[in-house]
Amino acid sequence: MIRTFDIVDGSGKPATQQLANLTEWTYLYVQVFGAGTLRLAATERELITPIAGPLNGLQIVALDGIVPLRWKGALWGIGSGPGVTADFQFPGRQP
Repeated sequence: MIRTFDIVDGSGKPATQQLANLTEWTYLYVQVFGAGTLRLAATERELITPIAGPLNGLQIVALDGIVPLRWKGALWGIGSGPGVTADFQFPGRQP
């Protein structure tokens, strides 16, 4: 599933998106394309915390390549700016 994080909030900043809600531990693979940064977390609030403050969750860039991880529960994402694109693969299941 390829997602482009191009949604912005009322002030023109990148907006969060709920990507999945996984009821059990699930393997997934994430790959970011281009020059942006993708942040993933369990709640929307963790993603809107300023970078200078506490950072929960994961931060992935294109140089990381394909990132394997396991996740359970809500999966939220936000791009560092408009146009961040990432590919999410959930082997054996759809989110």
